[in-house]
Amino acid sequence: MRPAQDTTRQLIRDLADGRGGFGVEWTADLMYDGDRRLRGLDIGEPSISWDLGRFTVASGSVPVVWSDAFGTSMIPKEIGDWFSPFGAELQVDVLIRAGEYVDRIPMARLVIESVPAAEDRRMLFQGVAFTPGESFTVNVSDRMVKVARDEFRVPTAATSRSAWGEIQSVTRFPIVRSSTDATVPAAMAYEGKKEDVVSKLFDLMGQWPHLTADGVLTGMPKAWGSPVDRVRGVVSSPIEMTAENTYNCVIVEGKDDAGAPIYAIAEVQDGFLRVANPGGGMSPFGVKPFRYASEFLRSYQQCADYAVELLERVSRLRGVTREVVEPFNPLREVGDVLTFDGGPVRITKLTHSGAETKYTVEVPDQ
Repeated sequence: MRPAQDTTRQLIRDLADGRGGFGVEWTADLMYDGDRRLRGLDIGEPSISWDLGRFTVASGSVPVVWSDAFGTSMIPKEIGDWFSPFGAELQVDVLIRAGEYVDRIPMARLVIESVPAAEDRRMLFQGVAFTPGESFTVNVSDRMVKVARDEFRVPTAATSRSAWGEIQSVTRFPIVRSSTDATVPAAMAYEGKKEDVVSKLFDLMGQWPHLTADGVLTGMPKAWGSPVDRVRGVVSSPIEMTAENTYNCVIVEGKDDAGAPIYAIAEVQDGFLRVANPGGGMSPFGVKPFRYASEFLRSYQQCADYAVELLERVSRLRGVTREVVEPFNPLREVGDVLTFDGGPVRITKLTHSGAETKYTVEVPDQ
């Protein structure tokens, strides 16, 4: 969950329990290369979604409303303009107000990717063109988009044996080390998309890449932790079930020091997801393999151990999901484990819309 003052947490609990309310105001600062160019921008309600299944977790759009005493326009027209999609970022936050009380909740550091269909409507006053006020929308994604669109120009040797050190070297982001470090194989060389390399470096530590609300790179454990809160004031929570993301066989491919492939396989041997019936006949579910390849796995034992670890996740992940709608709660984050209907659930997708927060949760097998 996002950090907040105790008063804010109580206001959110009271709202969910139907005992009160608070004011909500979205705001943003325009950032470039670490500098704050504009503070307290007037923005409308953003349309941002967070999805744990994407490398670039957060994306969407932000409506900007602009006017100043000099009648200037902020609609970008060339590279280097302040809102142009060539390095400009928005720090999007939400203000919680109750009487004289105000708390600012950082929500996301977002890269401006495009400015679609903006019209510069100027007027003439005594022969001088000015802009009385304007609004335009910027399309945004979180900072991992910079990694996703980059690649290694040539095969590049690792500079250290530290997974965290390599993550910082490859991404060039500030990092917070959220787990015990892992060892990168000797004589490791990277090639191809940086997104793939960064994901596999985090895999070594059992984590997913995760950005804090102010754009610092850290990790999110793949293993479920203890619940950090409970779901409150539910508006609706329909149940869905699908086999789309459930597998009963994992095939892991690594490479030895000479570059030869190594394979290891793990399968579900019994229960509803067994790969075969006793005697070798087709099981009711059949066989559904999940493949994973990583040049960081250099021995059969490493591949076999990782296959077992992956099988535990993908064979239980997660046939049942619920679409939860609750009163507005800006503290929710993807990856949060919550208590719901007497058991744990984990948020995988999330959006805020008006007075509501909507999210998808995975329900573990009981």
